[in-house]
Amino acid sequence: MKDSSTTPRYQLCYDHDCPLCVWYTGYFQQNGYLKKGEAVPFYTCNTESLAMLNQQKMTNEIPLINHETQQILYGPDAMLHIIAGKYPTLARLAGTGFARFFIDRL
Repeated sequence: MKDSSTTPRYQLCYDHDCPLCVWYTGYFQQNGYLKKGEAVPFYTCNTESLAMLNQQKMTNEIPLINHETQQILYGPDAMLHIIAGKYPTLARLAGTGFARFFIDRL
């Protein structure tokens, strides 16, 4: 059984060579959306986490792994889930209609 005091609840795995990935991952960490250890470059992800990921999707979309539920969200779904932790109403609005269309195109 994993020690919940040392194992992060989430793990956002990102490409450390992608400036946009580094920027918004850093933004999420600096502004309290993610706790320490919840955002890690791919090269530091543990093999158990990497084995869970869809290799095709992770080349274009940052994956967010929920270690409690084993659920993985990618790209816009991952970002909206992170935002929902701090601003649930904003994330709910951004996940619908034109806003979601715009987010998906980013």
